[in-house]
Amino acid sequence: LIAWANRQDVPILVQYAQDPFNPRGRQLALAALGRLKAEEAADVLAQRLADFGDRPHAVKALQALGPPAEKASKWAPGKELSFTAGSGGARITVETLSGAVNIRKKP
Repeated sequence: LIAWANRQDVPILVQYAQDPFNPRGRQLALAALGRLKAEEAADVLAQRLADFGDRPHAVKALQALGPPAEKASKWAPGKELSFTAGSGGARITVETLSGAVNIRKKP
């Protein structure tokens, strides 16, 4: 998938990158999108930062896109992707496209 994908495959790779039932397929799609430098997939790549298993693959793909990823993504620096982790009181925030992650305890 990674080696054979081309620009025409970007729409289907974006769909694979969002498949909730196929983690390995998601990760391969993320890698392929990064290799293709698919700027149009920046938002999907940024959203995958929230998934612990997908995060390393999404970070690599966003790094491959470089600065255009920050311009194309609604999760650009200055914005953040936040969610609560499990039933605990921790709050996880992804603040940049570099994959920097902060874990904060709720007061």
